Amino acid sequence: MIDLLTLIENNQPVEAQELYDYIVEAIVKQGRPSVGDNDRCLYRGPDGLKCAAGHVIPDSMYSPVRIEDKSVDTLRRDGKLSESLIPHAALIYYLQRAHDGTSNMGGDFLNAFLSDAKHTAVEFNLKPYGGKE
Repeated sequence: MIDLLTLIENNQPVEAQELYDYIVEAIVKQGRPSVGDNDRCLYRGPDGLKCAAGHVIPDSMYSPVRIEDKSVDTLRRDGKLSESLIPHAALIYYLQRAHDGTSNMGGDFLNAFLSDAKHTAVEFNLKPYGGKE
């Protein structure tokens, strides 16, 4: 099976459920938010951390100068988002918002993120994350 990031990098279609599962699982595995020294969320942060959207931006498409401090919608409008992700920009935005909005929760980050991710799944008619926390 081809890795999701390989599909994205090659502008191949991806399914919304597959994208949702990949992003939520990645955030669960890392267990904490991607924030910089100024407590602002980063697509790519220290110690290899990534925000929700950062997990689906392949290394070949990432540049701090071109990507950081820009919304998913701005990346889409500026042509800096893979064609694979364009149909799912709203889903990615919601999951990014779930990450960014809960990043200051400290030890409660993961529970708060998963709660918001569940609401996102309902909003997009997807199956909520069911993995182990």
